[in-house]
Parts: sequence; structure tokens; C-alpha cells
Amino acid sequence: MNTKPLITELDAVRLTARAKMATARPQYGAALSRFLSAAEVVPTDKLPSDAISMFSTFACIDLSRHQRMVWTISYPEEADFSLGRICVFSPLGIAFLGTRRGGISECKPALEVSLRFMVQEILFQPEAAGVPELNKCRACH
Repeated sequence: MNTKPLITELDAVRLTARAKMATARPQYGAALSRFLSAAEVVPTDKLPSDAISMFSTFACIDLSRHQRMVWTISYPEEADFSLGRICVFSPLGIAFLGTRRGGISECKPALEVSLRFMVQEILFQPEAAGVPELNKCRACH
């Protein structure tokens, strides 16, 4: 299985634009830069249906607590952790973006905390559903 995160050209363009916006926090650009340098960018219509893209909803298992969670990757203004919408620029969001079903996502949201999740299922992916235009940053367009 490919362990490089996969990201669509459309996601790459939109995320890069978002990180450059004046309202973006400085750490957004740094996290995105590291992510993009490690990711494989693919044409939007070539993204496998088992990969997490922007606005994908997916189920994962917290490997330390053996809890199932369902999340959606969102832009900051749409993110609401209590509703299961995680910010793409957060440590958790960056860890999941581009991960495929069966893949392990790891993040360190704090110095002493390390989290590991296995992506169990992709419940919705805009590209697989034929609506990549759903994948918009409302603040960018």
C-alpha cells in the first residue's frame, strides 16, 4: 500500500491559496508546506475513492482507546470538533488528509501527546461522488 498521502491538484491549489490568505495563521503555511512536500499530487479525477480529501467524511479507530470516530475534513471557518468537523490545518486534519482506507494516521497535538488512528472507511468523498466542486473554501470563493 502506498504510504505517501494523496492529494488532488484541486485540493493543492485551494489549500495553497488558503494558507497564503492574510487571515491565515502562520502555522497553517508551515504545516501545509510540510504536508505538500510529502504528498503525491494527483489529477482530481484520478484520486482513489478510498483516499481522504477535503470534505471527505470517514470513520476511524483510535488505536489507543479502541474507539470508533467519524469525522469530516473542513476549512477552519467550517470546523467544529463537537460536530465531527476537523480543521484541515490542525495536527489531526493534516494527519488524515490524503490517508487511504486501512492507513494509519499519527499526530502530536501537544508535546507529550501522540495519537494514532486507523482509517476504517470512507463514508463520503466529493470526488468519488462526482461533486469535486463541493470542495470549496467558502472564504476563498
